[in-house]
Amino acid sequence: MSVTLIFSPLVDRVVDLQVSDPVTEFQEYVQGQFDSVLPDYRLRDESGPDHAKEFTIEVFVANTHYGTGHGRSKKEARKNAATDALRRLKS
Repeated sequence: MSVTLIFSPLVDRVVDLQVSDPVTEFQEYVQGQFDSVLPDYRLRDESGPDHAKEFTIEVFVANTHYGTGHGRSKKEARKNAATDALRRLKS
């Protein structure tokens, strides 16, 4: 069995993971559809104790709501908001 056969699927997965960043993908979509407009991520809610915070972030484009995300960090909630926005656009 060749090294290429063994590692090729793993390399493909790594490349897919790097390309499939939902925040970047949504920003590229927005820039393609709207002239010089960027997504606006807004913190809607922050709850829970300091050691177990839960964040809710909404993403807007030109004051239109596109998605909502929840997460244990603001970064995770932002990623989930972008994922939600992309899911809504594709459906």
